[in-house]
Amino acid sequence: MSANLALVPFAELQAISGKIRCSAVERWLIRENIPFRRDGRRRPFTTVDAMNHAIFGPTKTQPQEINTDAFRQPDNEANAKPAAA
Repeated sequence: MSANLALVPFAELQAISGKIRCSAVERWLIRENIPFRRDGRRRPFTTVDAMNHAIFGPTKTQPQEINTDAFRQPDNEANAKPAAA
């Protein structure tokens, strides 16, 4: 079974959680143990895999780990700090 890295944007999280405010949605995600990141406007988003894992738990065909590739920050060599001399 392949990973579903489709994103669940803030508007959908509002509908699912029944919360309106950004902070309330974040608290709901934390309470439900759903990993999330923030978009450019600081609103939370997650993936379909993370939601399914939190709601249904791991399935027999699904590994125990949540695929968090979508949450990784891109490597940016421009922001890398120079090594100490």
